[in-house]
Parts: sequence; C-alpha cells; structure tokens
Amino acid sequence: MWIERATSAHGQAIAAIYDEAARTTPATFDLEGHEPDWWAGVIATNAYPFVVALDGDVVGFARAAQHKAKPAYGTTCETSVYVAQRARGGGVGRALYDALLAQLDPAPGLLLAVAGITEPNPASVALHAGCGFTPVGTFHNVGEKLGRTWDVTWYERRLGLCSSCVHQKLVRSGRGSTFSMCLRHRTEPERYPKYPPLPVRSCPGHEPRDGHSILSGAVSTR
Repeated sequence: MWIERATSAHGQAIAAIYDEAARTTPATFDLEGHEPDWWAGVIATNAYPFVVALDGDVVGFARAAQHKAKPAYGTTCETSVYVAQRARGGGVGRALYDALLAQLDPAPGLLLAVAGITEPNPASVALHAGCGFTPVGTFHNVGEKLGRTWDVTWYERRLGLCSSCVHQKLVRSGRGSTFSMCLRHRTEPERYPKYPPLPVRSCPGHEPRDGHSILSGAVSTR
C-alpha cells in the first residue's frame, strides 16, 4: 500500500468512496456524495493536507478541513478519513491518519484537530484513540438519516510534534483537558522542560512513533 498526497487526478475515485459512505452509512451526514470536479477543486486549493491510499487504485483518503468559518477558529481543523468498503479492516485508515497527522503536527498556525464520530462506531473510536484523540462530549439525536436519529461524539487532539513523539506522555487534568509531559525531562531537565509550551514545532530530541513520518512526495507503508 502506498500513501501519497492527493491530486485532482484522484477526484473520481475519491468521489466514489465518499458517495458510497454518504448513501449507505451514517459516517457522514451528507445524503449523497459530491461530483469529482468538486473534490478536484478542494484538492487544488491546497488549503489543508489531503492524502490518499493506493493499492492498485485509490482505496481510501484522509483530509483536514476548516472547522468553522469564524476567523477565531482558524487555529482548529476538522479531520476525516474514508476507506473503500472492500479495503476496510486492513489498516488503511490508520496508515492514512498517521500520514495526515504527520503533516498537521508541524503545520504553522494550527493548534487543534477535531473529529466527529457518529455513534456507535467502535472501529472509528479505536482508530481515533490510537491516533491520540480524546473524547470531548456527545450531541444526542443531532442528526436523522437512514430511518433513525444518531448521536455524534466529538474528539480532539492537540497538534505539534509532542503529539507524535515517543517521549511524550499525555496527561488528563481533573477538569478534562489534556496536556503534554516530556519524558526526556527526567534525564535532561536543563534542555527539555517537563511541560513544554504547546504547540512544539521543532525539537532536537523529537522521535516519531512508528508510522509517523512527514510525507515528501509519497510514503510506502506495509
């Protein structure tokens, strides 16, 4: 399997994957997909990272997008991942999310990634938890589709190199917020603060976890 940046040439395959999800699942609250030209336009703007998984052809995609239009929300992006039905359960979603987050973590100006998961969806919950997302809260009966109403739980993940570093420990406060603790502080306290000011965009001691590497053209994952 090969992960690479999306191009307008992928628009038709992306449209087919999203249309299937829109018509047959509650994963998105769209009732039908968008035309290939719409997807090609999104990719062409290059406003946020957008990656595809290839295994002969496109088998999935992940992207970040604007969370809300109001200017103060500009430090937050919304993430999503969709995998073709025939390729689900084989690790494609995780490979896509790892590649997407590897681009978002060092991105200037972004502090937080958020994602909504229509419940129940244990596979998506496990995927987001494995990628460092934590639940924030649930909207109950927030949408109606496929003959019933659905709850949506929102998740968040701080962006920055600490979020993908093997030396980072995520600590949850009593109030429910999360912050990073640098484990390198134990051996080199003068060089690494215990609680680094976030987001961290560069660090000489950063070591990415397995699967986290910044894309440069394309990345092979197996």
